[in-house]
Amino acid sequence: MHPVETRLTGGGSNNGLWRQMCADVFGVPTVCLQSGEGVGLGGAIQAGWVWSNEQGSGTTLAEICERLVQAVETSRNEPNANASQVYSDALNRTSEIRKAFSEAKLI
Repeated sequence: MHPVETRLTGGGSNNGLWRQMCADVFGVPTVCLQSGEGVGLGGAIQAGWVWSNEQGSGTTLAEICERLVQAVETSRNEPNANASQVYSDALNRTSEIRKAFSEAKLI
């Protein structure tokens, strides 16, 4: 899977530092959703899609999402390549350490 952006929702997404960290860690731009209630919106979209299919409308899930899921472009953060590399290196090192502990039967 190769996402082109990460969409953020919830209280933490209001923090610019958090959005930047997410962009750096995932290596793709982050952007907030217009709706701060991602879980509720997701549930409503799923319910609407099921109801739509039962009515025989033929509306696809992608069409519903396109209509209802809106990004706030002013919240967009682009990844910093240097920071992304630091996070990637840290993840690789952590994986190596975990593997060594596992092989030594310490975890």
